[in-house]
Amino acid sequence: MANLRCRPGDLARVIRAWNPALVGRIVLVGALHSIRESEWNVTLLGAPGMTLTKNRKRLRIGNRMLAHASYLEPLRGEELLGHVSEREASHA
Repeated sequence: MANLRCRPGDLARVIRAWNPALVGRIVLVGALHSIRESEWNVTLLGAPGMTLTKNRKRLRIGNRMLAHASYLEPLRGEELLGHVSEREASHA
């Protein structure tokens, strides 16, 4: 099984996509769609975006889409707080 950084329920930032308008957008990570291909079902927060259908033959506009695990950067509060605490401790 691939090394998955995200977990269901995480917020994540899209760091790479075939559609450059999706890069930087925030998504809610849902269930794992395919372990073999490491794809997550995600919900795009805010305005809908243009993506490919599941069979990758047509374009569609919507908020629900698939995202490759390596194209997502998880946003977790406890990890961010731990990083800030380490930095503050080094300045004390």
